[in-house]
Amino acid sequence: MAQTLASSLSKLSASSRGVPSGKDFHFFNNFDDFKNPICEISNKSTSMLHTINDNA
Repeated sequence: MAQTLASSLSKLSASSRGVPSGKDFHFFNNFDDFKNPICEISNKSTSMLHTINDNA
């Protein structure tokens, strides 16, 4: 289980590295080409966190 948790956290961390923050995020979030993948990342991250919580 510890390896699964570490793997999930690693994937979650990797998925958010290229995401701009602050004012840049709000600017790019006006465009569907940016907003749609961010929504997918958010949904996957939430799913992973729920899975981690359910297995804890």
